[in-house]
Amino acid sequence: MTQPYIWDMFVRKKPNKSGVVSVQILEKRSGKSSLIKTVGSSSDPKQIGALFEQGKRLVNELKGQTNLNFDLRNEEQLVDLFSME
Repeated sequence: MTQPYIWDMFVRKKPNKSGVVSVQILEKRSGKSSLIKTVGSSSDPKQIGALFEQGKRLVNELKGQTNLNFDLRNEEQLVDLFSME
């Protein structure tokens, strides 16, 4: 019986020797990680955060997933939108 392949994609911040942090997308399959894409690199914490968020969006695109950004403050609008009245 063959083992099923289990894989996942994730974003990581990898510090380099120069002090710059690279933001990378990796895929882990059967215990082995492989680099899919380097999103970018920076030494500025704000830019690193923006690159990390961009990487998370790219992971969702690569996986074919969509994020639904619901604002809980407008919950009544959502209920109205999906109500069957």
